[in-house]
Amino acid sequence: MLHGERFFGVYHRATGNGFAGGVGKIAAVIGPILAGALVGIGYLAALVPLVIAFAAGGIVVLAFGRETKGEPLT
Repeated sequence: MLHGERFFGVYHRATGNGFAGGVGKIAAVIGPILAGALVGIGYLAALVPLVIAFAAGGIVVLAFGRETKGEPLT
């Protein structure tokens, strides 16, 4: 399991948390508008952006994440 506190200091964790919160608020506004527009095309078209986002997140974790099992928390 990946834990940010093992890799980054307090300043960087706080900045990342704030940035992620801001992006989440933007996505909370744009997501329903985009999904509503795409439902007119079809439900599959409305789900494709979600699938792409989850796949991209998984690829990033697989590419850059490293195993921390057994390492002490510092």
